[in-house]
Amino acid sequence: MALRWLRVLWLALSWLLVACAGTGGNPAAVLTVTPPPALTPPPPTVAPAAMPAMLPTPDPVTGLVAEQFDGWRYAAGVAEGAVFVSVAYDVASAQGIAAFDAANRTLATQVQGAVPVQVVFRRPLSADAVAAIVGATGIAVTGYIARAVDDQGLRVTMMGPGMPPGVGGTPIPTVAPTPTRPDRTPASANPRAGFKGYVTLDATADAGQLAQLLADARVFTTDVTEAVATARGRAALIASDPSRAALPVRHAPSAGLYWWLEERGIAPMS
Repeated sequence: MALRWLRVLWLALSWLLVACAGTGGNPAAVLTVTPPPALTPPPPTVAPAAMPAMLPTPDPVTGLVAEQFDGWRYAAGVAEGAVFVSVAYDVASAQGIAAFDAANRTLATQVQGAVPVQVVFRRPLSADAVAAIVGATGIAVTGYIARAVDDQGLRVTMMGPGMPPGVGGTPIPTVAPTPTRPDRTPASANPRAGFKGYVTLDATADAGQLAQLLADARVFTTDVTEAVATARGRAALIASDPSRAALPVRHAPSAGLYWWLEERGIAPMS
């Protein structure tokens, strides 16, 4: 069901950004939702009937809103008793990723209070290096993404909640063997296999902590767009229907930015 609504929001986001001009604005101070942040102009509401025919007819997404800014965009809507939020950005080129980074660096100076963030590193870091960054900044870590290489030489993305293994005293995760295929290099001849390090932290941080992180040469960016999108999208949905204030918020699952840093030559390929 969650995957179905991820597809719904992704399709809706693509359609709305073609049908509606984005604001192109700078979402300053959007994380303060009392009073709700102003949307300039207010994002359009699109009836489900106006959306592409491939969207499922049961339990339609209602009250869809979308905005586009320099380097990123989002869509939000209501379905199955929750507010769904989806963020998208250009990963087709290094230039698109650079624009996304620039947008996040601007947003990092505008947040008010502690907000959810994905701290994306420039290369895989050891548990000791991650522990040093967490200790120096005091960020509250809620999850991690790690890079490994399996016995066939394929990249493996490992994700989990809480403090990364090896940082909080638990063992570093192991990489499960991949069934041998005749067209791939045997494990015994692949020296790259194994755990490479941590590439992203999920955390909460305030503007001061974000500034500390961005001053660290090991950090590529601090992604706060999901927090901004949630605040803006939720405020717009509540403005058109105050009863939505009681709805929980769900986000489209994401494996993070780091894979695309590797793909575009910004981070080393493990």
